[in-house]
Amino acid sequence: MYEITEIQDVSKVRCKRLVAHVRINTNDKPVVKTVIAEATQNIKNKHSANVVWLYIHKDSKMLCRTLWVDKELKDIPLPKPLEYNDWQDDIGIVWL
Repeated sequence: MYEITEIQDVSKVRCKRLVAHVRINTNDKPVVKTVIAEATQNIKNKHSANVVWLYIHKDSKMLCRTLWVDKELKDIPLPKPLEYNDWQDDIGIVWL
């Protein structure tokens, strides 16, 4: 259903930040949103991440970007939020 093709560590001091590229085989938004939630959860758990950005691609075309930020972070500079046009739980989504 999806494949994480790349994960980059762009961490700052005291804040584990990861950027991941995800290849998916559908344009169906409800399915894509399910993949977003699952991939974000897998990455944040496996890598103990505080911030996860996803770039979702289908057939080499980017469908959306996402951002999840750990709400427990205190006294740490947070990434600038994207201009979200949708949400999946606590994950902001920008559909392109």
